Amino acid sequence: MYILMTQEALLNSHLGYDILYELIVSGMFKFLCTKQVGTLLYLRVVKTNIGMNPELSCTEASGKAALFGPLRDGFMFETSTGLSRMLLNSPTRPVIEALGKKLSFEIAVGLNGRVWVNATAPRIVIIVANAIMNSESLSGTQQRIMVEKLLAIISD
Repeated sequence: MYILMTQEALLNSHLGYDILYELIVSGMFKFLCTKQVGTLLYLRVVKTNIGMNPELSCTEASGKAALFGPLRDGFMFETSTGLSRMLLNSPTRPVIEALGKKLSFEIAVGLNGRVWVNATAPRIVIIVANAIMNSESLSGTQQRIMVEKLLAIISD
């Protein structure tokens, strides 16, 4: 499971400072020490149990370093957990694939419903974020049609 969480939320939540040990071990502590409050972190939840702090990591399950850690620039927005699961688990991600054919952007999706988008131009970030938020109740075909219409409007 992957989550997006601000540094402030991590330290001010029920996790408290107890979680810092796990972050030190996983190599995340250097990010916490060098970044300002409000830094958005992309983390993997290794293990969680009721009554215990979850174990977080900034590496893949295989132990390899991945694109986890602080997410710079970009825009974070919240969606339903259902939409985030669809974006992560669907064999085809029509809205993302259709946007990716014409636009260049980065995206990180957390199972907690948070989505981060970054691009070279703010207008692309807005287009991608709005398309994703509007795609929740649409079928795959409807998502492709929506993106085609959206891209046709902005290219005029």
